[in-house]
Amino acid sequence: MSIVAQIKDRLRKKRAEQITEGYPAYREVLLQVIEGREDSIDPMELEAILQSVGKSLDDIESDSELLKKRLAWSKELEAGNEARTKLPKESVELQELRTELQRITDDLNAKIQAQAEIVRGLEHQVSYGASATWSLERPENCIDTGIAERIAVIDRRRQSVIQEINTIAHPTMGSRNPHAVELARTHLAKWERELRVDPSCKYTRRQYQRWADVVSGCENNLASQDSIVAELNASLRELDAEREQIRKEMLKP
Repeated sequence: MSIVAQIKDRLRKKRAEQITEGYPAYREVLLQVIEGREDSIDPMELEAILQSVGKSLDDIESDSELLKKRLAWSKELEAGNEARTKLPKESVELQELRTELQRITDDLNAKIQAQAEIVRGLEHQVSYGASATWSLERPENCIDTGIAERIAVIDRRRQSVIQEINTIAHPTMGSRNPHAVELARTHLAKWERELRVDPSCKYTRRQYQRWADVVSGCENNLASQDSIVAELNASLRELDAEREQIRKEMLKP
């Protein structure tokens, strides 16, 4: 390298050192701009600072934007370094958790399979039990024919009671029909209104009394029917209980 080139290198190095020395003050100026504190910058000091780093007023705006980016990058770098430090430990913990989960999963799967076998076995037994119940309850499979006949008698009596209940609960005509009762009440309400309009009219009074008697008779019949249905339902429950008791006897071998 020639002497001139060496001199130029020393001058450039010297200038770079001077700029580096002046940069902290210039950086402070840029921070004041970023933070909106431009009014606190002393013009005389600013001129000296710009001269020390070889900058002009036109450079401040672009350099402040660049410094803002560098500050953000610096934060990201710091967070990245901190994450890099934590990453090995957290990765180990994650793997340990995965291993523990796999162990628990394997253990639960084994228990589930064992329990499923128990449930399947019980389901088979329930199915076999239902089939055995059906076979034991068949009259042709009952050695004690008296039990089968008692069941048949109860079933006929039950059917008779059910038919009687249905006949009372679903009447078709006369005072036993709830719809007829409602119709009679409608007529009674009509003649009651007429009677309030003209209490002295004998015809209206006779009609009112007539429908009052009809409604009273219908209501008494319905009340009687309710009592009869209640008695029949009680009889049906007794028959069901007796049948269940005999059915249990049929299940004995």
